[in-house]
Amino acid sequence: SAIQSNILNRAGGLPIFLETLTQTIVKKVSSQSKSEELLRASFWGTIPNSLMDLLNAQIHQLHKSRETAQIASIIGRDFDYELMAQVSFLSEEDLKEDLSELLAQRIIEYKETQENAVYSFKHALLKEAAYLSVTQAKKKEYHSRIAKILEKNTNPNEQHFMELSKHYAGAGDFERRIGEHLQQTL
Repeated sequence: SAIQSNILNRAGGLPIFLETLTQTIVKKVSSQSKSEELLRASFWGTIPNSLMDLLNAQIHQLHKSRETAQIASIIGRDFDYELMAQVSFLSEEDLKEDLSELLAQRIIEYKETQENAVYSFKHALLKEAAYLSVTQAKKKEYHSRIAKILEKNTNPNEQHFMELSKHYAGAGDFERRIGEHLQQTL
């Protein structure tokens, strides 16, 4: 059909673009109850043209859970529940509700490990879209908060020092970042 052709042409062979574009279209069609004719005539002007525009729109449309997605993006593509709970200012109930919404919207996925509950952005570009939606001041604030929490880790390893260094750098605390890097290499 013409609709399938338009979707395939816009996606340009990129699976994440195809998936995100299709999800966006399904949401708009079901929420607007448009017939296929009307869809062909006026619908395509309301759909973002690039993958990043689609992903940015997907993050922007999150109302209640947007800040949780943003904090998660600052932690990294993979983030565990315990760290997220410490960084977030939300109650446990609200945080779980936000994570459920992000799971339902297919922004993140759940991975169970032996140590703890880990979530992961479904795609690195979704993580990037969420990260880019955060102001510089908030990024610094959250990187600093994350670094202070990670600093309390009593079982540091090379990965830990790399994460700590990354968050000190994100917070603009380059002196601490260099100190962590030196401690890691010694």
